Order: sequence, then structure tokens, then C-alpha cells
Amino acid sequence: MAGELPRVTPEARVATAQDEPFLASLIAATVAEELGAAAWPEQLRSQLLGMQVQLRRQAAGITEPMGSEILMWKDAPVGWRLIVVLPNLLKLVEIMVAPGERGKGIGSAAILQVVDRARSMGLPVVLNVNRTNTRAIALYERLGFAVLETNEVQHTMLCR
Repeated sequence: MAGELPRVTPEARVATAQDEPFLASLIAATVAEELGAAAWPEQLRSQLLGMQVQLRRQAAGITEPMGSEILMWKDAPVGWRLIVVLPNLLKLVEIMVAPGERGKGIGSAAILQVVDRARSMGLPVVLNVNRTNTRAIALYERLGFAVLETNEVQHTMLCR
């Protein structure tokens, strides 16, 4: 694996109903950044970000028994990771790190934890990433992922 190893090792715990305010805030902040929503009118921004939070949480609700996790660092929630274990692969559905905690290696370490878990199970890891998210793509490549498939919107990346 190329690149610098993470400087931190976040712990992960199962997400609970008490995490909903943190998750809503994290998802809204992440999606707002991805979509450039800071310049949108407040009413439109609130409505569309609220829909995104609801959609992402609904998807997590379907798969929670398989791995909706809160990433913890220094006894505080700093991120969210959603993993689905399928018969022939482990899928990293979501990984988000709070904006103020990015750049510390938390995301890298959390992804490497998933890769290690998959290796112990003899499975590859697959994830999808928006093609315009060059920062995330570079991170995934540094951690050993390669583009498996691509379409107009996203890449499917694989780490064996």
C-alpha cells in the first residue's frame, strides 16, 4: 500500500437512536459541501439537505444490522461508516468524517479497518464514489483501491 499510514486509530461503535442528531448534522454538512450548497437560498438548502439526510438514513436503516457505525476519536463522535457484508464481498456504503476532523487520518484509518476486516473474511472491499470527488478518489487509490467500473456519475472501486 502506497502513501502515509494514518496517524490515528478511531474506534467504532454501533450507531444508536441517540446518534441521530450527530448523524443528521454530519450528513447535512457533508452533502452541503459535496453539492456546493452554501450559496443556495436558506429555505431551498434546508429542504434539500433534509431530504438527503432522510434518504441516507433510510438506506442505513435497511442495512444497520450489518454495520452502521459511529467513528469515535478522543471519546467524541467524529464520523460515520456504513458497511454491508455480502456473500462474496464487503461493501463500504458510506464513510463520512466531520469537517473539523478531516485531514487527521481518521477516514484513512477507518477505511483500512474495513479492508483488514474483509481480508480476515477472505473478501474484497467495494465502494462507489462520485466521479467528481477527486479528493476521495485519490484517498481510495492511496489505500489500495482501483477503479473496477465507471459510469457518467460514479466509479465503483475495488480493493482486493
